[in-house]
Amino acid sequence: MRRIFQAILPTVTLAGCSSIGVGYDKITSEVVGVEGDQDGDGYSGADDCDDNNPAVNGASVEICDGIDNNCDGQIDEYVTVSFWPDADEDGFGDMDAAATEGCEAPDGMVSNSDDCDDTDAAFNPAAVEDDCTDPNDYNCDGSVAYTDEDGDGFPACEDCDDTEPSTYPGADDTWYDGIDADCAGNSDYDADTDGYDSDAYGGDDCNDTDSSVHPGAADTWYDGVD
Repeated sequence: MRRIFQAILPTVTLAGCSSIGVGYDKITSEVVGVEGDQDGDGYSGADDCDDNNPAVNGASVEICDGIDNNCDGQIDEYVTVSFWPDADEDGFGDMDAAATEGCEAPDGMVSNSDDCDDTDAAFNPAAVEDDCTDPNDYNCDGSVAYTDEDGDGFPACEDCDDTEPSTYPGADDTWYDGIDADCAGNSDYDADTDGYDSDAYGGDDCNDTDSSVHPGAADTWYDGVD
């Protein structure tokens, strides 16, 4: 770095020989940029591999842009992203394909390799398997039709609510709570299963504990039962 100094030496005034007056002018200096630094980033020569770009020099942080930002002789080292082909355009990349490194996803590629069949959009980790007779592993988890999200031992193809572990075929069902806990498919407001909901819950059955009592049932006279 080159510095230019401008100085005016002290001036001495003699008055007879009895006194000497000494006056000092300020010493000024001007700092000039690094010699040969064309882009004004404070670096030149071997420390600046592109002296036309102030963002490129030996002190810069490498970013993914196709440029050797920090002048270490490597481009985008440790900052690229892996991409895989997504031929079926379901958002999941081919797990059997080779990855391509880059800063942005090329057309037709995504940043994951989770698709077990990239020729069919029905196959990917987000697929739901709800048909117990279908032999295909649609959700790529290595099993067939046995997604059991709630962990109750019943797969989604058998469980009427696979997000609730207390709901599954054969579970204890509490009447009148609005939940078909046993997955029977019948109304939760028809405890006697006669096809009529209790009148206490908006139905027409005046006795929901007796399946022989409901609108339209045969009435036996003089038995005291409506």
